[in-house]
Amino acid sequence: MMKNMLGSLYEKKLAAIGSVRTREQGRYRTVLEESGFKVSRRHSPHRFEAADSLVAEKGNVILEVAQLLRGGSAFSVIVKRGERRKRVSLFTGRLEEAIAYADAAQYLAR
Repeated sequence: MMKNMLGSLYEKKLAAIGSVRTREQGRYRTVLEESGFKVSRRHSPHRFEAADSLVAEKGNVILEVAQLLRGGSAFSVIVKRGERRKRVSLFTGRLEEAIAYADAAQYLAR
């Protein structure tokens, strides 16, 4: 009986976390698309601690938004030059700041 009760609590908690992640991802996608990025979702993120990732491309710059299993998000900017790629992890928790960094990287990489 205790096992079933704990299992039920776990399922409710997991469902709540999933719905919050989905809403946050939808908001991120909307903001990124309004900022001119082409957004796709990656189901197998490079970061092992990430639950999901959004990959937003604009020109030769990629902004990766990893939604972490422990909560919150991690942002990184990747600049492409031919076959080479340079990744910079950002120390911000705000999408708007990450977009500003990506736009600056795109301007500087020209």
